[in-house]
Amino acid sequence: REQDSLGSELEVQIILKVIRLHKFRSDVQEYAMLCLRNLTVCFSSRISANSNETSALQDAIGDIIDAMETNRHSIRVQENASGLLWALAELTSSLQLTLESSCGVQHVVRVFLELGFDEEEGVLSEALGCLAAFSSCPDIVSALASRTGISILLSCLETFKEHQDHVERACALLSAISFYSHAARMEMIQSHDTVVLVISCMRLHSSSAFIQKESFALLANIAIDDCIQRIFSEGGLVQVESGISNYLGDSAVQREACELLCSLVHVIPSDVHIVSSIIQVASAHDEDERIQLKCIEALWACAAKGHSYKREIALFGGVDIIVEAMRRHISSTALLEKGCVCLWTLAFD
Repeated sequence: REQDSLGSELEVQIILKVIRLHKFRSDVQEYAMLCLRNLTVCFSSRISANSNETSALQDAIGDIIDAMETNRHSIRVQENASGLLWALAELTSSLQLTLESSCGVQHVVRVFLELGFDEEEGVLSEALGCLAAFSSCPDIVSALASRTGISILLSCLETFKEHQDHVERACALLSAISFYSHAARMEMIQSHDTVVLVISCMRLHSSSAFIQKESFALLANIAIDDCIQRIFSEGGLVQVESGISNYLGDSAVQREACELLCSLVHVIPSDVHIVSSIIQVASAHDEDERIQLKCIEALWACAAKGHSYKREIALFGGVDIIVEAMRRHISSTALLEKGCVCLWTLAFD
């Protein structure tokens, strides 16, 4: 579609008049929401934060929320309104901030938690997409960090595991929730399906760096006590090694993979060799302080396991890696401390 800014703004205003005039007609609201969503997507390539269309769409947010509240029992209204809010959130940062400060996204949370898997895929898909756009918003994560919210997200992984987009969004939200609180992490740990489903999705979507990154972050956060052994038994270490190999140049993936590896080292049998993978990551990302820190922590944990690991670390150049990391990141107290302890452990035999 080719439409000038004034024409686009007029279209939005006309649709808003219809929404306000037929407030209690769910059929009208359903198609009006869909029309606004399609307009938003069509004009997204040329709409700027200060455009007339953006101002008109910003004015529409209150009407969208009102429509969702007034037509709570209309699945199609909830689906199309959730999709519209999702499209608006991805349009400009100012619209996303407006949605965060309004109660718009909270209505999507309500839809997601109330409907769950009782309804068809459409409404769940739109709500999931909208919520994933706000995975960095503490209020949204807090609202989803319940037994019901976690259960529905895990069900998303199981039911829609073939759909990469759905898996990416569910993983992003689960990862954010796992950062939120200890109680949320314990809720995930108590559900034995969590580890199995996450690792299964990682295998199925090994070509998605995003899924690998978010899954590593999630597993690292719930790697507590007995859950560490569960992650290892379900193939967590294999996924870490695969992630290191397949995404060696992706620092975001490597950071999260190394974080998980630090926990898994403690339960790895003595006949499993991972030192070369750790050295490989450290060598490829010598400027990344967090990766260097985690690699040193992993090497330290390996060294503490016994003489054979110490010899392996020395053989693969681990000592040089540690010393060089300390030199490069001389201002990092945490890295220097871990480096010194690791060298001390290697020297003590």
